[in-house]
Amino acid sequence: MNALFLTTSVTGGIIGCMSQPVRSLITLLALGGSVMIANAQAPKAAPKAAPAAAPAKPPKPGLASCAGKIEGRYAASNGLPYTIEFRSGKASVNVPVMGAQETTCWTTAKKIYLYIPNDADPMEIDINDDGTLQTPFGELKKKGS
Repeated sequence: MNALFLTTSVTGGIIGCMSQPVRSLITLLALGGSVMIANAQAPKAAPKAAPAAAPAKPPKPGLASCAGKIEGRYAASNGLPYTIEFRSGKASVNVPVMGAQETTCWTTAKKIYLYIPNDADPMEIDINDDGTLQTPFGELKKKGS
């Protein structure tokens, strides 16, 4: 860690160690002080990003991730405030009283399975021929991407 010690021009005493050295330096110089930099080091490189996680394994054979297949926001066609937003193999289910629930999303040809953490059984959703979704909360239509 770099340290910036500020001294007064009259006493030469240390008046502080600042974490915002540029602003402190300007303020001190404007007041006629002097600056001593101790233990100066080159800035460290940012840590490397962790490698991308391997794709998750389907919870049962025959299922594929929803990523790229089911995307966008679906809302109840009857005007009730139920929504599901699908993004990159995940789904956020928003149901009044329960709030938003994050799930992992898996699919087959005509079904979607939403796995809620710590729930044994997934929420099953039928994909209707017209593209709407038949959920336990009623029919949902695509509202946006």
